[in-house]
Amino acid sequence: MTRFSRYGWLAIAPAFALLIYWRVPLSWFANDDFAWLGLPLEVHRARDLIEVLFAPRAQGTVRFLGERLFFLVFSVVFGYHALPYHLFALATWCGDLVLAALIGERLTNSKAAGVLGAVFWTASSILVTPIAWVSAYNELLCGFCILMAFYARLRGWRVTEWIAYLAGFGALEVIVVYPAIATLYALISQQNRDRKDVRSALPLFIPAILFTILHFLLIPKNASGYYKVEIDRRIFSTLLQYLKWCLGPSRLFQLTAHWGRFGTRVMWITALALALFVIRQLWRRGALALFFCGWFLFLVAPVLVLPYHVTDYYASLAELGLAWLAGWAMVVAWRTGWLTRGFAIALAASSLAGSVREDDGYTRWYYRRSIRMEALFFGIEDSLRAHPGSALILHGVDNDLFQTGFQDEPFRLLGFPKVYFAPGGEAGIIAREDLGGVAPFLISPRQALSMIANNQARVLGVSNDGVRDITRGYQVVLRADPRATRIDALDAGDPNAAASFGPTWFPPEGGFRWMPKSATVRMSAPQDASQRLYLTGFAPGPVLKSGPVSMTVLVDGSEVGKSVIRAPNAQFAFDFALPDLTDKPSIEITIELDKVLRAPSDNRELGMVFGTFSIR
Repeated sequence: MTRFSRYGWLAIAPAFALLIYWRVPLSWFANDDFAWLGLPLEVHRARDLIEVLFAPRAQGTVRFLGERLFFLVFSVVFGYHALPYHLFALATWCGDLVLAALIGERLTNSKAAGVLGAVFWTASSILVTPIAWVSAYNELLCGFCILMAFYARLRGWRVTEWIAYLAGFGALEVIVVYPAIATLYALISQQNRDRKDVRSALPLFIPAILFTILHFLLIPKNASGYYKVEIDRRIFSTLLQYLKWCLGPSRLFQLTAHWGRFGTRVMWITALALALFVIRQLWRRGALALFFCGWFLFLVAPVLVLPYHVTDYYASLAELGLAWLAGWAMVVAWRTGWLTRGFAIALAASSLAGSVREDDGYTRWYYRRSIRMEALFFGIEDSLRAHPGSALILHGVDNDLFQTGFQDEPFRLLGFPKVYFAPGGEAGIIAREDLGGVAPFLISPRQALSMIANNQARVLGVSNDGVRDITRGYQVVLRADPRATRIDALDAGDPNAAASFGPTWFPPEGGFRWMPKSATVRMSAPQDASQRLYLTGFAPGPVLKSGPVSMTVLVDGSEVGKSVIRAPNAQFAFDFALPDLTDKPSIEITIELDKVLRAPSDNRELGMVFGTFSIR
């Protein structure tokens, strides 16, 4: 017998996986990927590397192998080319499938059961996220560590088991349940009547207990939101949800309404068939069924206490227990008789067909959203190369593209450029407020026009076909927009507003602007006779040292009011009625003070410090 004929069966599940996930190598990055891709930006000296690799992040996690080291090495070597990341993830997944087939064979004494278990596992749509999303690589790596450790235990390779087990602590926290899995198998294995394997499994609990204690000490005490831990009766509904996801194509309705009921029915029939199979095996004292169920429960248990973050791929590793169970049930059904055999084949074919349809839909979704972000990212890079230092105004960003990672700061990888939505472009965007909301991306029409006119910003049109520079055309559109050309509000500290301030004003300092004894401001005329002029500022103590300051406000040369500023080192706010000037395009506001400060070391005539002007 050739080596290929002896081991070629192990390639069946990986080959099936590559057929399902053919889009994955063509995909790019999304969401959390951008945070991890920025790790090299945080390493400036040798000791920074220790903090980058081991400092607790994201609810106290320290996944230095599954996240930190993986992204750090790959981003340094391959930059922002996603293909090597995906190929490495797929290679790890193929290793998982080979180990799953080998373990399934040894547990059931059937190569067919091992292969079928691995095939059912990779067909499950809950595996799409760990395989297609680079940031979820830790699931694949942890799976490899657990499977390698357990396979080593089955072969009696204790050193290999410990190496794989300890490595898992750098991949994902769920590794802490491995000692329970090893102990459960030792208890039910009929080959270990002397309980030798039970004794060898007990020391495995020591690292798990220590890691758990340290992990909970590092979790922020005010942890809330998605990752808030709550132990109540919702555990059972959460468990039921994970079971539905794992037992078949229960989410076909999200992709096609026509096949939605089909997927749900297949899932319930599969659940019933597996439940009857487990009961039958337990009745016959077949404890292996108990082990497969225990594998699922142990690996899903840590996430059952997160009722606000029920996420399908959290059950990726737990799913294998049910997949092994299904593979074993198929082999038993095949040997039972033609009626049972026919039912098992029909059910397996229906489940696989529905699952593959789900896989295709979800991998297509990951692919499409990631390549849209890729086109935007490199389009921005090209724009910054052609116009260094420019801010960027994006026209055409929809919520799908925004959700691909805008709030994960992908553009900091290009040097922290200022990125805004075109005015009004925030409509329909749903942003997480705990990550800053949509506010950092907002810009007014007037600010946009001013920045474009001063060559401080470029406008990029974003579409499904790519990114193109539309600065000139968009500037024409803004000039026709009254919101861009009207000046109803001014921030005195904004350098882009300099054209609206007369020549006597001093340059802005720290978000404010000093005036001398007299200064002018030009704004759009009021649109309604009931509108008033509002102004705010700050009264420096030294200016008021000799007494209050009287301020006179004139509009187009006519006095509209006087105010007295009395409180030193305090903010002030005044408003004044305006004459009917609605027939004019603009007005000139003059502010006059009755006294100013001349500091010995400053030749300037310093009056009040102004913040904002508005007409409303």
